[in-house]
Amino acid sequence: MSQKKASKSSSDAPATVQHRLIGWVLNLPRVARILMVALFALSVTLILTVLVTYQLEITLHLPREVVVGLVFISTGMGAVMYIFGWRFIVGTVGEHPPIRAAALWYVLVGVMVFLVALFVLLIGFISGSEL
Repeated sequence: MSQKKASKSSSDAPATVQHRLIGWVLNLPRVARILMVALFALSVTLILTVLVTYQLEITLHLPREVVVGLVFISTGMGAVMYIFGWRFIVGTVGEHPPIRAAALWYVLVGVMVFLVALFVLLIGFISGSEL
C-alpha cells in the first residue's frame, strides 16, 4: 500500500484546464507572446481613452487640457498592462516564465479587455461615431 502512495507523485496528477491553458500560452513563440501582450495593452488604452474622451469631455464639459491629461493617464495604464504582461507572459531573453496564477489572471483579464475593446469598436462603427 505504501508503494502505491510513493509511486504516485504530484507530477502524475492530471493538469487542470487552467494549468493547460497557461502552459499553452507560455509555450507560444516569444514573438506571439509579445504581440499578445501588446494587443492587451492597446485594448486597455483604447477602452480608457474612449471612456475619458466621450464620457468626461461630453457629459461633464471638462476643459480640453484636463481631458488630454486624463488620456495620458489612460496611456500610462496601457503601459502598466504591457509591463505586467512582459513580466508574467514574455519574460526576459533566455527566460521561460513559470506557470503561475498571476499569468492565468493576466491572460483572462487581457482576453476580457480585448473583447470589450472589440465591442466598443463595433458599436463605434455601427453608430458612425469617431474614436
